[in-house]
Amino acid sequence: MKIGCPKEIKPQEFRVGLTPAAVFELARNGHSVLVETNAGVGAGFSDRITSTPGPRLQRLHRRFSPQAI
Repeated sequence: MKIGCPKEIKPQEFRVGLTPAAVFELARNGHSVLVETNAGVGAGFSDRITSTPGPRLQRLHRRFSPQAI
């Protein structure tokens, strides 16, 4: 299954949909996890923490375009 975690766009909103531990578990169980660049920065999770092992960091606005949904 492909799972995407976009960055929060509301002002002063710092939550993130998946913690690094959740990303790791999903990837370990065979899911394709796409995490938007800097999605967890406001919550204290760097891209470096979120990117190992398995998930791919990328700009998700292209993935979540109306044509893709």
